[in-house]
Amino acid sequence: MQLKLLLSLLALCAFTPSTTKDIYDDANEWKVSIDDGWFTAKIVQYGPYTTSSKRTGVIKSSPAERFKEKKLAFNYTVTSVHDTSNVQVLYTPAIAFMEAGLPNYLEPKTNSSNYYYAVFSYPQKADSIKGEMILKAPHYLMLNDNKSIGVLTQGKKEFTITANNKFGIVNSYEKMCYEIRDRKKVIAAYRVEKVPKMWVAQNIDDNTKSLVAAAFGALLLKEKDE
Repeated sequence: MQLKLLLSLLALCAFTPSTTKDIYDDANEWKVSIDDGWFTAKIVQYGPYTTSSKRTGVIKSSPAERFKEKKLAFNYTVTSVHDTSNVQVLYTPAIAFMEAGLPNYLEPKTNSSNYYYAVFSYPQKADSIKGEMILKAPHYLMLNDNKSIGVLTQGKKEFTITANNKFGIVNSYEKMCYEIRDRKKVIAAYRVEKVPKMWVAQNIDDNTKSLVAAAFGALLLKEKDE
């Protein structure tokens, strides 16, 4: 009798939906709309944010000017009702970051490995702190295990970026998904598709939300480093 009761309870637990909200819950999704007409520059809207069209080159006085080698550099703005972010993006060799002290998981195989770099500034906020993102290109085997492949920082805030293929096929880059993590908690996710999918936790503060939005823009407008 006790065994039957135990089995019944286990079965009930197995089929009871989880009450813990996952980052991939519909309530966290930011809908994405891409306007890429024949005669107009690409404009992207996601959640409450909109990107401007891309402009090639490096913004004058940008922290990115310090890099000796800059590939595929471009910049754009991300705006919402409440704020505006200027974003500078480029590829540069990993050796450029050696003095900064990279996390162990970002140590390059060679100094010539190119990293994807983005810096975010907020012209409307005089006391704002710039944000930065550094990403390395993951091997598909790293995606199988959702390995750490990047870092997103702003002042004392530091978030780890992992990448996985949980929505695609094992041992492939299909539907690669980036997750932004505050320690072990996933606060945002971005899935690579023709029209990308985005999710952002509703309980993060506005400054972190702006940082995530700028980083999402950098992922969405990302140029492939040939």
